[in-house]
Order: sequence, then C-alpha cells, then structure tokens
Amino acid sequence: MSSKNIFKRGNTRARKGVALVLIVTVMILGLVFKNTIMVSARGGETIHAEFAQSYGLVDGVTKVKLAGLVVGVVTGVEHTDKGTAMVAMKVDREALDSVGSTPTARIVPLTILGGQYSVELHRGGNGTYDGDTIGLARTEMPVEIDRVLEALPSDTRKSTQRLLKNTNSSLDRGGSENLRGLLAVAPDVLPTAGTFLEALQGENPGNDLPSIVTDLEEMADVLVARDEEVAAILTDLGVTTHTLATRRGEVSSTVKDMPGTLDSVEVGMAQLDGTLELLDDSTSKLRPTVKELEPLLDELRPTLREARPVLAKLPPITKDAREVLKQLVPAVPVATDIVDNIRGPVIDRV
Repeated sequence: MSSKNIFKRGNTRARKGVALVLIVTVMILGLVFKNTIMVSARGGETIHAEFAQSYGLVDGVTKVKLAGLVVGVVTGVEHTDKGTAMVAMKVDREALDSVGSTPTARIVPLTILGGQYSVELHRGGNGTYDGDTIGLARTEMPVEIDRVLEALPSDTRKSTQRLLKNTNSSLDRGGSENLRGLLAVAPDVLPTAGTFLEALQGENPGNDLPSIVTDLEEMADVLVARDEEVAAILTDLGVTTHTLATRRGEVSSTVKDMPGTLDSVEVGMAQLDGTLELLDDSTSKLRPTVKELEPLLDELRPTLREARPVLAKLPPITKDAREVLKQLVPAVPVATDIVDNIRGPVIDRV
C-alpha cells in the first residue's frame, strides 16, 4: 500500500475523530446547560418574590404552579442583606392575568418527606397584577412533616407508628395483590381518565381550570371568613328539618290531599275561564257605548271646568250642613207632633 493512501486514510480517521469529539462535547454542554437553555427559550414574564429562606429552590429546576398547574420556573435565587431570599420566576403571561392585584406565594414540598419543592402562586385582590415584588407579608414557608410530628403529642406519634405497622400488615395479607390488580386494570381506565382530565381543562387549558380552582378557593375563603353566618344557616336548616320531621304527619296529609286540591283548582280555573269569556263579551259590547260617550264628555268638559270652583267650596258647606242636620234631628219628633195636631181639629175648623 502506498504512503499516499495511508496518509488519506489517516486524515479521514482524524476528521471522524474530531467530529465525534465535537458531537460529544455539544451533548455534554447541552446536558449541563439544559435548564438554562430551556428557561431562556421559555416565554413569559419575570416576577420576584421575597421569602424568609430559599429553602431548596434551584434555578431552572424548581417549578412555579398556579392552581396545581405548572405555569413557570424559578430563574434565580439571591440572598439579601436581611438574610432573606429574593426569588426570580418566569411565569406565563396568561397565568399572571388571573393572579389578581395582590397575589401570594408559598414554597410547598412536592413529596410528604420534602427534599423537592415548588413555588405556588395564589390569587389575591380583584385588580390586575402590575409586576411588583411579592413581599414577605405575602409569602409563606413550607411546614415539614418532621416538624409536624414533633408538635404532635407522644400518644399521637405512637398511634401513627401503629397505623403504619397495620398498613404494612394489610399489604402482607393480600393488599399487595389488590394493588397489583388495580395496576392491571389501570391501563384500561387511564386513557378515559386522561380524556376526562383534558376536557376538564376547558377550551383554554391554561386559564379555564385555574380560574375555576381560584374561584373555588375564593369561595372557600369567604365561607371561612363568614363561618358564623354559615353556622347560623346550617342551624336554621336543622331547625327546619326538625320541624318537618316532627310534623311529618301533617306534611304527609298535605301531600296526600294535593291531587284533590289540584283537581279543584283545575275545575275552578275552568269556571274562571268561562267567567273571563263572559267578561270579554261584555267589554266587547261596551266598546261602542264608550265610543259614544266621548262626544258627551267633550261637551261636559267646559261645564265641569266652570263647576270646579263651586265644587271646591262644597266641602266646608257640607260640613256646616252636617252640623245643622245634627241639631235638627232632636227637633224632628216635636215638629212631627205639631204637624199632627194641626192636621186634626185645627184643619177641620179652618
């Protein structure tokens, strides 16, 4: 083999080796800077929230959620001179339209044991969010399960331990087989459930379902804030149901008599229908008379206009006449006797 062919083959292998190294380098760089690239390519607006601690938030990894849906990602965590953490988040514009004028934010664990966290936004206020920093007064830190367990009484912790042991025993006594059966059936059920969940998101998946959940949260907040009124309503409802229960005989009798009552009402409505027909006929016959009255009323209008001053003076005159008549009433029997006496022998003599 000539040296020229060997030289060409060496160049080809060198080029392939360099290309392989470049490809591997690009892949490694892509893996290393994957989160940064994804954050840069993601749309949305950057907002800030101040937390008491960063609490395991990771740039480009920690998700931002609204009503359980991922709407953004944490893009930066900086520690302030006050010891707090200023968290930058890139959030979808559609989500920011539904958080209200004064949203709140809190860090929540993704698992019951912690370790991984997300930032949840909650609606606040009725206006539109203007992008201001969510301050410490409107941010919350997570409550870890170990702290909850530490706050529980010793008896409660022992009961929890027994519950976990009983759960393990239940799984050993056939619970595992039931779970496997559930997992075997799940593939047939999950597609339908996925279709249901997609339909549940509405026509605007990024807006409809979060809006519904937000409205439900607001309704729950109102119910909690007005717990006394709700308790009063439930109490009144309990009194009403108790009254209906104690008088169930009367209610039953009323319901039993209702068909007969409805029949009577139907008969009455039929008779009323006949009466209304007669009234309709009468009004139809009165229409020509009413039309003939119009010229008479036109002629009487000047007379009534002239008589109005006289009629205005009649109330005091009638009042005085009423007093005179009251005084004449006792004199009427005496006058009657006088007339009777005159009608007898005096008239005969005359």
